[in-house]
This record gives sequence, C-alpha cells and structure tokens, in this order.
Amino acid sequence: MGKGIITELLIATLNYLFKEGFESISSSTFIENIASRKVLEKVGFIFNKYIDYWSYKYNRLMTLCNYEISKKNWNKLWRSR
Repeated sequence: MGKGIITELLIATLNYLFKEGFESISSSTFIENIASRKVLEKVGFIFNKYIDYWSYKYNRLMTLCNYEISKKNWNKLWRSR
C-alpha cells in the first residue's frame, strides 16, 4: 500500500503553481492507471474528458482520462489545511 508520498508531492506542486499565478491545471493518465486517477481525485481534480490517441510505442489505441482543477476550487478545498 502507498505511503502518500505522491499525494504530498502533488499538493506541494499545486500550491506552488497556484501561488505563481496559474488559474487552472490539467493532468492526464492512462485509463488503466487506477492509482494515479485516485490520487488526482483525492486532491480535488475533476474528471474532464476521455482522450483517445494512437500509441506507436504499444501499437494500439490508448485512452487517457483528463482531469482539471481550478485555483478557485483548490482554495475551497485546501485553504483551511
């Protein structure tokens, strides 16, 4: 089981980016990568859309899950923490 290191790193990175003036951040992960999807959702990212693309590396169609979080929503979720 994970120790939350990636979650803490993501929180610190998002804090920095929003303090630097970013208004929204997006992130994508493979649909099969449940752990990464859970981390994004845990810190407040909202599912946005599926993105299909052809992977030359795997020689097949791949699907990504795209997530977004706005500075406004970030501040609502994490201001008091």
